[in-house]
Amino acid sequence: WQTLAKVSSAPIGPGSRVLFAPGDYRGQLSAPYAGTAAAPITFEAQDPLNPPTLWGSDILTGWVSSGIGADCYQMTTAVVYWMLADHEFLLSVASTALVASTPGSWTYSGGVVYVHMATDPSASVMTGCRRENVIYSNWNSHLIFRGFVVKETARADNGYGVLIQNSTNVLLEDIVAQECGKHAIGIISADATVRRCSGGRMAPEQGFGGATTFVHYASVGALETVWEDCVSDTGDNS
Repeated sequence: WQTLAKVSSAPIGPGSRVLFAPGDYRGQLSAPYAGTAAAPITFEAQDPLNPPTLWGSDILTGWVSSGIGADCYQMTTAVVYWMLADHEFLLSVASTALVASTPGSWTYSGGVVYVHMATDPSASVMTGCRRENVIYSNWNSHLIFRGFVVKETARADNGYGVLIQNSTNVLLEDIVAQECGKHAIGIISADATVRRCSGGRMAPEQGFGGATTFVHYASVGALETVWEDCVSDTGDNS
């Protein structure tokens, strides 16, 4: 198999192991089926020393000078929720006028993304966040996710890297989630064990409560999550 879409649509039964070769994968790993308590479904790195990277972003090319102002560039593309240059967040602003007056900023309007950079963005790695919840389980239980790197899932006041929701008996182990939006790893109305996971470098300008690396809450019931040996490196934005 070559894509996350294939993994997320294949008939994977209890007791199965899905091994990921080293490399970059763009899409969402959404567990389509549940395991059992005795036979969970496992998704994990084939080589723990070379973990696969699951990207919520796409590389954007084809930049041209923009007429909105000096040092401004644009390109026509599908929707973008956040822009990064060389994997560093640009500042999200609400209009092209603000882009023109704010170095290091970006906006998306009418099918066009605009950035204000001191150098031609074609000389940088320009990535646009398009997918959140890159590792995702909703209403599926008895799952193991082990040995992944999750990157660039940010959006305004949202954008989890890993989201486990309405699920039971889920293990997250040796996962790194960075450049996410609201939360890097979230356990919502679920119970899980989160072991040796880390994250941070969150998107700036998040809404109510700011951004956090980890979050757990339950809207109903007394669900609990165990966090073991986890590390948060939030940087300046959380």
